[in-house]
Amino acid sequence: MVDSGEEDRVIESQALVVQPVRWLHVGDQKYLFDPASCRIARCSDVVRAVLEVAQGRDLDAVVALLAERFTEGEVRGVLATLQRLEFVSVGEPAPEPPPRPAAAELSELYLQVAHECNMSCAYCYASGGSYGSGHGLMSRDTAAAAVELLLAHRRQGVALGINFDGGEPLLNRDVIGFTVELARRRAAEVGVDIRFAIGTNGTLLDPETNAWLTRLGVEIGLSIDGEAAVHDAHRRLRDGSATYEMIVANLDALRTDGHLGPMQARATLTRGHADLCSSLDHLLGLGFRHISLEPVSGSCGPWLFTYDDLEPLKKQLDALADLYVERLLSQRPFVLQCFNEPLLRLHRRLPRVYRCNAGFGLLAVTPKGELYPCSRLSGMPEYVMGTVVENQWPDELAETFRNNTTAARAGCSSCWARGLCGGGCPCRGVLARGLIADRDRLQCELDRHIAALTVKIYVSVVERDPSVWVRMFPDPAPGPLAGQDPVG
Repeated sequence: MVDSGEEDRVIESQALVVQPVRWLHVGDQKYLFDPASCRIARCSDVVRAVLEVAQGRDLDAVVALLAERFTEGEVRGVLATLQRLEFVSVGEPAPEPPPRPAAAELSELYLQVAHECNMSCAYCYASGGSYGSGHGLMSRDTAAAAVELLLAHRRQGVALGINFDGGEPLLNRDVIGFTVELARRRAAEVGVDIRFAIGTNGTLLDPETNAWLTRLGVEIGLSIDGEAAVHDAHRRLRDGSATYEMIVANLDALRTDGHLGPMQARATLTRGHADLCSSLDHLLGLGFRHISLEPVSGSCGPWLFTYDDLEPLKKQLDALADLYVERLLSQRPFVLQCFNEPLLRLHRRLPRVYRCNAGFGLLAVTPKGELYPCSRLSGMPEYVMGTVVENQWPDELAETFRNNTTAARAGCSSCWARGLCGGGCPCRGVLARGLIADRDRLQCELDRHIAALTVKIYVSVVERDPSVWVRMFPDPAPGPLAGQDPVG
């Protein structure tokens, strides 16, 4: 049997393995971030010095290398803490990436109930609502088959979701109402919860339609790009008429009737979008408290961002982050989607393995009943995954998406931001580079910047009022990391 002294010498003689970390400064305080665990910790000069020299060396070698700057006790103490926090391991390989799902199981469908639209947006990826495969409305039979597909292949233990998509889905109210009633009844029969949502351009969202959606329990996401000039530059009716005033008039009518409930604003960002903070303030002023800002993608020519736009766009994101911190600390919170998901991951210490579950947990269904991994790929023949009638999903393509983890994607496995961004949108990879496993390189630059801003937002808030995150993410999570895990 080895006594404690000999055991210590064995440990000290083993090579140290340092996890890849990201160094960040918030004010005068330094932090390190571990992408493998989404853990943040305060740190000092001695911590950084130890991490810079520890890789592949044993404890005695690290102490000797740093002897002129720090005492042996300081170095040993820091290494002990770093091991406890799993920033450093002893004689062991780095932890395995989180496991992928055991099987392809559905949790969500996007029902394209209308391949029709009353608008003609300049940057529309859906070819004016038809997705390049012809106009038409989904039938009740197709919708019913889609509901049965979702229930037959459902993921156990999670609430299911059905999203009504288009084109403009409100052009097919009959099938929306039918689907909600059928899916709610069938979900109750098998003992699962189900939620419903709709993405609309807002031109048909009058008080009667809103009240109808409210009775059905359908959450509303409304496409609006910001101020009138920004919105109307790209979002017009088929006859060329502007739509901003129509949408705002509908919102005002809902507000007057007292029916303006929770609603998400979905803004598409295009090249030349001059002031994101101004657009965000405008959307907040219209009453939205859940806002998504998404750069345009696909074959949108002059409206796509280029590398020339990257630095100005990063500065605008910096300003958005500052505004978000100010609103959170002044107890005027709202959800800004580009930051919300990575903030949630930080708070719960749950690194992302995928950006989303397209193809293996989420499917889009066309009016003809064709299955696609996502609405963004709808109309591309090589990405058809069968039909709701055949009900032969999952197929080989589902496995391709399922295997497309951050550990497997080229360039992602070694990226410090992988646990926050999830490797980027695979459909954007297809549209930009032609491959599921590839990445939209410009979007990668933005995702890394957003990841760095997310960490700064988190620690900026937690250092001043950690209760903000408890209120925003009310669950038994590990809690404010920077406040609990000081290092050095």
